[in-house]
Amino acid sequence: MLTEGDRGLGHLLAGEWLEQNDERDAIVLVEHFERGGDRARAVRWGGQAAEEALAGNDLPGAITRAGRAVELGATGAARARLRLCQAQAHFWRGEYALAETSARDAVAHADAGDDPWFQGVGELIARWGSRPSTRRWRRGPRLAGETARREGAADAQLVLLIRGAAICCPAGTTRAPTRSCAGSRRRPAALGRLDPALAAKLEAVQATRKLHSGDQAGAIGLLQAALASAAATGDARTVCEMRVIWRRCGPTWASSHRRRRCCAEPPGGADAGAALHHRRGAHQPGPGAAHSGRLGEARRLTMQALNFARKQGDLRWEGAAQLYLSTISFLAGEHPGAEHRARRAAEIVSTPLRPSAMAAIARAVLAQGQGRRAEALALAREASALLLAIGHVEEYESLVHLILAEALEADGDHEAARVAMSAAVTRLQARAARIGNPEWRRSFLTELPDNARTLELAREWGASEGAPGATPGAEQRSEPRSEPAARTDGAQGGNGTPADKGAG
Repeated sequence: MLTEGDRGLGHLLAGEWLEQNDERDAIVLVEHFERGGDRARAVRWGGQAAEEALAGNDLPGAITRAGRAVELGATGAARARLRLCQAQAHFWRGEYALAETSARDAVAHADAGDDPWFQGVGELIARWGSRPSTRRWRRGPRLAGETARREGAADAQLVLLIRGAAICCPAGTTRAPTRSCAGSRRRPAALGRLDPALAAKLEAVQATRKLHSGDQAGAIGLLQAALASAAATGDARTVCEMRVIWRRCGPTWASSHRRRRCCAEPPGGADAGAALHHRRGAHQPGPGAAHSGRLGEARRLTMQALNFARKQGDLRWEGAAQLYLSTISFLAGEHPGAEHRARRAAEIVSTPLRPSAMAAIARAVLAQGQGRRAEALALAREASALLLAIGHVEEYESLVHLILAEALEADGDHEAARVAMSAAVTRLQARAARIGNPEWRRSFLTELPDNARTLELAREWGASEGAPGATPGAEQRSEPRSEPAARTDGAQGGNGTPADKGAG
């Protein structure tokens, strides 16, 4: 009968033989080396087993395998990589608190400037960025730019800067990290050497930057390029991530076929964890469903996203979902409910959405009767002033202009209402003129309720004689200066539309 020592030696010898003969199942080697008492090699193969599981979207397997290697005594860079693997798997499972804990441990055991250190800080700011009340997420991109990277960490540093920029833009902070990412795009040779996954992330954040600087037409070509780069990776998580960004930034008023193609789950199906993360964008189809009269579907999708955001403590997504629910309630004739949702959104949304939230409150208040007209007008003026101060809004821009004109008209100031409506039409047509695709330009003007109502009231009031889609005159002061728009005339990289999110 074999003794314990003999069994251990047998496992050790078996592990060495399999290792020398290119055994491809890393978890088998972990088992043999662990039982054979060689913990160092068990840790090394445990790390490979965890990374293989993560690459195959076996998220529970990645977490378990990495945890096993940590328990075997992994230290230093090896532990950092294992905990980073766990952080990424937890993130895609929607377990953000666990992801943050794992990422903290990864950073603590990595050397500053190493690849796992940059990746760990990136995972942390992804979590911190969901909470606008904290400014900790700003430290990550700043550290990334100031920390000297070590050999082999260039891509990880760039990914951290990209993630920081992607978080800063919706928060209304677009300077330092965004400029760092923009610098990479000004070096075409460097961009050409990036792997497709990294190129997709860089193109997506450039699109987000354009969107939040007011260059909505320029964003769409970059979004399409990001989707193409992501598809070239063959990686379900990268494809899923880019499609979430499309849902956030892409036009919900484009053809239904194109929307289904862009927003569907990754080819071959994502695992349950990736699908759960994809649900973060689930409220984005809500406005499209609402505008089509499918209010029940719209409410269900948006409530699903709201509950998920609350569970994760993600105020940014919760605020956006509340704003969409306000629109759904308004379209359903539930005006007090629409007001309540919009007020909650105004309390928690980031700066680029605050004018829209104030306009949504004004819309709901105005609909509740004559006794609140003065209140609605004050709210509409506040929303307009905020828009003028910010220079652009993330979405619902047409509502901000429209509700001011309607509130002035309801208050009896007909001349001021017509002036405001004329300005609203001028701005709307200026935005439409930047859409190269004629069908999408028509859809933008006629299928979005706020845009269609702006044009309808303008005709009724005699506030504008411009036909839908006509080239506008001078734009309003709220139009920010931006980079030249990407081509949107059907040429390669730009058969697109402005990246308005379906609310005008």
